[in-house]
Amino acid sequence: MGNDFRRDHSFRIPRPDLSLKYGTPNACVQCHADKDDAWAWEQFKKQYGEPDYKHFSELLAPGLVGTENGLHNLLELAKDTLYPDIARASAVSGLNNYFDANTVDNLISFLDDKSALVRGASLNVLGGAVDSKDYVNYLLPMLKDDKRSVRVKAFYTLGFLDEIQIPEEYKAVYKKVRKEFDTKLSSTADFVGGRIKRADYNLQKGDLQAAIRGYESALEIDNINNIVRTNLANLYYRNHDFLKAEVAYKKIIELEPDYAVTYYSYALLLAELNRIDDAIEQMNLAIKHGPENIRFYYNLSLLYDKVNNLEQAEKIATQGLKLDTNNESLLYVLAYIYNKGNQRNKAINIASKLVQLFPNNTQYAGFYNQLNRAN
Repeated sequence: MGNDFRRDHSFRIPRPDLSLKYGTPNACVQCHADKDDAWAWEQFKKQYGEPDYKHFSELLAPGLVGTENGLHNLLELAKDTLYPDIARASAVSGLNNYFDANTVDNLISFLDDKSALVRGASLNVLGGAVDSKDYVNYLLPMLKDDKRSVRVKAFYTLGFLDEIQIPEEYKAVYKKVRKEFDTKLSSTADFVGGRIKRADYNLQKGDLQAAIRGYESALEIDNINNIVRTNLANLYYRNHDFLKAEVAYKKIIELEPDYAVTYYSYALLLAELNRIDDAIEQMNLAIKHGPENIRFYYNLSLLYDKVNNLEQAEKIATQGLKLDTNNESLLYVLAYIYNKGNQRNKAINIASKLVQLFPNNTQYAGFYNQLNRAN
């Protein structure tokens, strides 16, 4: 028997001012659906005045939406033990939006935090955003944590290891925690989250078929869960079950027609099936719904090249470069298209820029020299 989270058991104080700044939700306009955040903020001030104390949400919100200064805010919140543990743990989870070597160092330091929530959040991010194999020496001791919830998260994060790879000093505790992990999954098997967790773990272990069965089982409970369906579609694709993958992608698009990444994934599938015209249609839809994603332009340009529509290939690559003028992939594909279309001088100019931007890439230097010789 498990306990479901119920929103009517947990009331948050609305902060429409944060909604205006960061796009975070607030309860005011969820009830007053015909009003906007600006109206809600004015009503809030009339009734309660402006907040006169610093609340952790002011640090958390910018980090969760990925603003430029969000990392600093998240770290300030995560490190300040005067704030509630759950708020600090949420800040640690938000570090996933700002991933680099320094972030990893901070996450490792949070493994020693006094709060089990913070330690667990750090394990979640380390396991989901980096190659955990590089951090085994930090993860293994967490199997001995005094909190079962943390031990179970550590076991899950170490899922890429077989038991034979576990050092001798940790074998006994590894077996103990494995039983705790299995018990947790069994106790949550009647919930979508429990089934997803088992599927994710099987995927970590490399058991593709078991992962597929797990996600299919999760959809039996929650048939409109597109996070699960997306994972399942991608696994069908990896498993070369292209018909099931296509059906899944179409269903996701039906349920969430504004989600650009699905069009992109579906286009890649269609391209692999050599249905290039259909792939072009879907990739154009990806750009329509996600015009800021450079990768969409790169792949659409290549698709147009595949059908020898060099004019469109050039146009799409150029559009993408307006968003990121020094994008390596787009510059290379544009130089390739110019060369293929016998626009040698344009190709040489782009290749020259590639050599200047990426002097250590010998492929670009060779391409540039080849173009000059042919010219």
